[in-house]
This record gives sequence, structure tokens and C-alpha cells, in this order.
Amino acid sequence: RGGDDHTVQTFYIWSCGPIPEEDGAVHRWNGKSLGQKSWAVEPEDLVVACEAETDEAGMLKRLQASQHTRITLLRWHCGPAPEEGDANGSHVNGNAKPSVFEVVLEKTSGSEKLGLRLDPSARDPTRTSVAEVLTGGLVEAYNRRVVAEARTNGGNGREAWTVCPGDEVDAVNGEQDPTRFSEGCRSARI
Repeated sequence: RGGDDHTVQTFYIWSCGPIPEEDGAVHRWNGKSLGQKSWAVEPEDLVVACEAETDEAGMLKRLQASQHTRITLLRWHCGPAPEEGDANGSHVNGNAKPSVFEVVLEKTSGSEKLGLRLDPSARDPTRTSVAEVLTGGLVEAYNRRVVAEARTNGGNGREAWTVCPGDEVDAVNGEQDPTRFSEGCRSARI
């Protein structure tokens, strides 16, 4: 479930074994991913998008009609996709960083800056990642607040929810097109 009024629709991957009479797309993809197990589709993965489609009916239609399509997977069972050369996934202070988390920022004046520098993701240039958290911005203040709250509450891994260089930005105020992120940043609540 995402937010108070949005239900996230997904397809659950039960298994990825070869179908004896077929050479399915997932089986072919996983065969190409040998030696790169972290990029193979695995049981318990969730399909959360197919191209731009995020609702069940749209994803199913796209999958049935297309010979080539891009799917977005969520892998809760073993943490986020590892960075190159990191077989154990992304970790902060020994704790797995969540695959997806939401940050809410509120501007109290029109002159406040987010304090982020974004660049294309090194793993996938069609995605956007945080290149730098700048000093004096709303994101730095958010990070300080989250760390302080974690320390007050026993410091039980909450620091992993801070915005860090390398984190990918999925959406800004619901907008998933990176070319339009700046429009979403004009709001008082981001």
C-alpha cells in the first residue's frame, strides 16, 4: 500500500524455472544474467511497472502485446539491487537500506532550496539519482532530523532512511518523468 489513498498493484513472481515446452522471456533473461545473479528475476520479486504502466490491467496488456518491454521489479526479500561489485547489496551501518522510501519536505518560504544535485543514474541512465546533498538545503535538514529522531529512539537503523548520493529518485510529487521533476519542486510540499 502506498500513501493513504493509493493502492500499489503488483504481480508476484512465484517461480522462474524453465517451462519444459517453452523458452519464456524470463528464462531467456535469466540465462543471459548468469554470473550476474543479482540482476536475474527471482521468485518473490514483485513486478511494479511495465514501461509506464503501473496498474494491473495496463501491465498485463503491455506484457501480452509486446515482444520487448521493460519491467520494474521490487525485491523486498533481499534488499535493493546491489551496486556494481557489491554482492551483498547496499548497506548503511550494517543495515540493509530499504528499496523504496518516501521523503516529505515542506518549504516555509519561497526562497528555500531543496539542496540536491541530481544526475542520470550510473546503473541506468534513464533513471535519476542523487549526485550530492548540498549544505543548507531542505534535504540536509531532513537528514539531520531523521538521524536525531533515530538517536532519540535508540538509533535502530533509522539512519538508513536518509537521502544519500546514489539514491534513485522515482518520483517528485507523483511525477515520474525526470524532465518534469523541477515542476514538482515548485510546490510548498514536496
